Amino acid sequence: MLRICKKEDYILLVLIIAIILATLLLFFKTRSFNTEDTIQIKRSSAREEILSKEERVETKRSYHKEEPRKTNALIVQLGGAVKNPGVYKCQVGERIYQLVEKAGGVSAEANLDSINLVDEVKDGEKIIIPFNNATKVAASLPAPKATNKVNINTANKEGLQQLKGVGPSTAEKIIKYRQNQGGFSSIEELTNVPGIGPKTLEKLKSQIAY
Repeated sequence: MLRICKKEDYILLVLIIAIILATLLLFFKTRSFNTEDTIQIKRSSAREEILSKEERVETKRSYHKEEPRKTNALIVQLGGAVKNPGVYKCQVGERIYQLVEKAGGVSAEANLDSINLVDEVKDGEKIIIPFNNATKVAASLPAPKATNKVNINTANKEGLQQLKGVGPSTAEKIIKYRQNQGGFSSIEELTNVPGIGPKTLEKLKSQIAY
């Protein structure tokens, strides 16, 4: 009976030891697994962070490559009393006198007292260097054509008789009509004067003004 008890105790002891070993083995395996997972996660996070940094660097490089280069050039038109008027390229902060130098300087007719040569030029600006007086500009304009037409609103009796087909009597009627009506507002209104019909008006049209 005593031998059986010892045998049972021995079996029980072996089972307890086996359970303890199994528990320790399971514990170490679980810990090793968790450690490997943690290392893998850290490696993945580090790899993602490196990739993210590389992407940011690449994005910055692309941005700098695609960013258009800014220019400080201004486009200005210069005219008037200068030797070589035209369109010129200037730098920011450039003055009018520097622009005039690019155009070969001013001409002899330039009036520099009426312009501020130290003003800064602006992009898209048109700068005119004035002449000494208006006669310089007027001299370049075509002369008005002389006219021999008779103004039916201002001509006197003798002047109206210069018209072909208009005698003293008709001239008096024209003067009387414009005095009563306040003048002629059109050439066709002459037909309201007694003695002047459409045919007479056609002959007079090329000779009169109003």
